[in-house]
Amino acid sequence: HTGPTVASNAALRPLYDTLVAVGSDLEFEPMLATAWEFAEDGSSIVLELRDDVDFHDGSHFDASVVEANIERGKTLEQSTYVRGQLDAVEAVELIDDYTVRLDFAEGRGANILYVLSDMSGMMISPAGMEAPDLDVTSAGSGPYVLDPDSEYTPGEFARFIRAEEYWGPEGAAPVAVYEHHGIIDEATRLNALQGGQIDLATGLTGPRINTAE
Repeated sequence: HTGPTVASNAALRPLYDTLVAVGSDLEFEPMLATAWEFAEDGSSIVLELRDDVDFHDGSHFDASVVEANIERGKTLEQSTYVRGQLDAVEAVELIDDYTVRLDFAEGRGANILYVLSDMSGMMISPAGMEAPDLDVTSAGSGPYVLDPDSEYTPGEFARFIRAEEYWGPEGAAPVAVYEHHGIIDEATRLNALQGGQIDLATGLTGPRINTAE
């Protein structure tokens, strides 16, 4: 919830599942929410939730978790990007343990599926939210966890390993281990890519590299 921009997704998606996913065809797909329906007047959306998801710290996912996450995203002092996305949500109503309704501020909510597929839709465990400092090693339900034997430096370095148990489909964690390096300087990022220190880099605006030969 404190990620400053959409760029934070790169380090967060391995750890945290979202309510809605975006498929390879760029269509919205179920994830933690299995189905959804908008009110006829567009004033709200009802989400049907999975009932078989546990976070890596053992906490269980349900509608109350959705309510707590949205409230945290809207009110946490350090929340800026997420708070802006969630401004459209005026209220959260629990219909039952696995059904929740989001009521929109007047004239808002048209892009809610995108919002719930982005950082605002990432779910943190109840235990994680209650801790004085969010324990990112176990507060998600995603296909990866942070390697407990590796030093984690927020914004600079993270080493991810496959979660021992994951509710989602096989193939969600295509590699057993990978590292995320937060290299801010573009030239340094390009040099690391060309030198083989990293395998993939984003945000490069310089000359294209021809690797066909």
